[in-house]
Amino acid sequence: MPNTSTSQMLRDNAPYHSRLISNIAELDYAPLALKHQTSYVDDLHARLKQSGARLTRLSETTKKERKEHESLRDSIARRLAHKLTGRKEQFYAMATKEEREYVDALEKEFTERDTHNVLITMVDEAQREKADLAEKVIRYDALNKQLSDLYKRVFDGPTEEYPEDDRLERQVQKTQALHDKIQNTLNAECRACEILAHADRTLNACEAQVKEALAHSQRGTHMLS
Repeated sequence: MPNTSTSQMLRDNAPYHSRLISNIAELDYAPLALKHQTSYVDDLHARLKQSGARLTRLSETTKKERKEHESLRDSIARRLAHKLTGRKEQFYAMATKEEREYVDALEKEFTERDTHNVLITMVDEAQREKADLAEKVIRYDALNKQLSDLYKRVFDGPTEEYPEDDRLERQVQKTQALHDKIQNTLNAECRACEILAHADRTLNACEAQVKEALAHSQRGTHMLS
């Protein structure tokens, strides 16, 4: 006959056990998600630092190209000199070249600046999610400890009436390993989708800014005619 005290403890703790299992199941994803998120945040910080360095270099290049472009565009003396010496077309070719170099530099800076701003937003969002996951992992660990304590109270000592215990425990471990592998793959795919969405928004914003810069530059070139 089964040990009456063990059976009674199982019945008495069944509701509590069910609540623990349900709450743990809701947070099963948290430990692996936090590990993945931590790596993701570290990667974003590295990318943000690299982007900042590129942006500084590109900004300096844009300033230089803008100065040269505006200097030539606004140089009435040089324009008149070329007209008087019959080299008007040469002046226009030079002005077009300076404009193209300026616009190219501006486009690269706009692209990097948008990338940099997107990365700042992504880092903020990723850090908030990491903090939220960290809290969930603390809760998850506490629940698992409560479950472990419950099992110890009920099953510590000889339980010959339940010979399936060891076999079921091994099966649970195998199932947990498979679950962790699937959850890790899912987390990685979700992150990839987020990165692609951010990249799409960056390209759209960059295109709009480059068009605006081109329009402004072309207005300045028309003034040369």
